[in-house]
Amino acid sequence: MSKVCTNPSDHPDYHIRNELLLFRGHIWFDSTNPYIPTLLLEFHETPLGGHLGVAKTTHRLESSFYWSTLRQDVKRSIRECSVCQQMKTSTCRPAGLLQPLPIPTGVWEDISMDFITYLPQSHGFTAILVVVDRYSKGVHFGALPTNYSTFKVASLFLNMVCKHHGIPRSIIFY
Repeated sequence: MSKVCTNPSDHPDYHIRNELLLFRGHIWFDSTNPYIPTLLLEFHETPLGGHLGVAKTTHRLESSFYWSTLRQDVKRSIRECSVCQQMKTSTCRPAGLLQPLPIPTGVWEDISMDFITYLPQSHGFTAILVVVDRYSKGVHFGALPTNYSTFKVASLFLNMVCKHHGIPRSIIFY
């Protein structure tokens, strides 16, 4: 501000009006100014701000203010906004039509598997492995401890299903 006051011709883009330093008609801030986070909050998170995206928030701020890291600060602020992260819409193309699974041809050839977890502890077990035959809808249930491993699941599967029905042709995990 002192440089502009002493030599205004050396800084043609800067002007002083009402004790504010203006850069091309916008209020100038040093990029370390402590009011910048408050401005970002006001222009993005208040009901007037409306949690608009980076481009619109930047445009609204640039209409009145200027600081050297404005765009980067807006991007960082919106990236860290918890409301925007929770409400983010998907930008992917919609998925195509569902493809049905082939109809099973025999008993215990095509099965599906799932886990029921976070159950109250009973005899040291808190999870259940559920294996369903897709043809007959027959079911096998197996209890698993709280900290079960892949080896434990495979052993249980072999003892529950393969021992009685053989190895299935296809397995669907849910």
